[in-house]
Amino acid sequence: MNRRPDDAGITLIEMAISMFVMGLFMTAAMSGILALYRTTNLTQSGSEAQQDVTVAFGRLDREVRYSAAISAPGLIGEDSYVEFLTTWSGTPTCTQLRLNRATGELQQRTWDQSASAPQPTGWARLASGVTADTPFTVEDVGSPKVYQQLSLNMTIGAGGSANRATRGYRVAFTAQNSSSVDTRTTCAEGRALP
Repeated sequence: MNRRPDDAGITLIEMAISMFVMGLFMTAAMSGILALYRTTNLTQSGSEAQQDVTVAFGRLDREVRYSAAISAPGLIGEDSYVEFLTTWSGTPTCTQLRLNRATGELQQRTWDQSASAPQPTGWARLASGVTADTPFTVEDVGSPKVYQQLSLNMTIGAGGSANRATRGYRVAFTAQNSSSVDTRTTCAEGRALP
């Protein structure tokens, strides 16, 4: 009977096996941590996109609800446009919405319609990560009083390519001060302005 002394240590094979087992546990733990990290990033991206949309749509709801007219949507190059006119402040003000396809942004600018040479404000971003084939539609709704209604139909995403969160939106805003009068060219002069 051969007895090992108490300080004999471990063999190279025992060391290799224990390192292999430890590597398996570390791989499993890291996989779980990475999955948790990806899920957290995806949730955060979705939350940021939802927050942008909530602010943008809340703003548009207040503005379009009191508009007197909405123009017919149109294209200039690749970008989609639609305009609406508000008069409740005493000054006829045109607001133009644009889906800038190059940047993926829903943008807005305004100008005084009564000015002899309209000077629009700079483009303000309402939402980013926006894609749509036909983002704006305008139709007459209601009976017996007919109002114009602006519908937005788009997909909004946030996050990088690995953590992209997207959601489709279709929302309609009714212009309570509008009528069924032909307003297809209302504020359309802004499309020629840089």
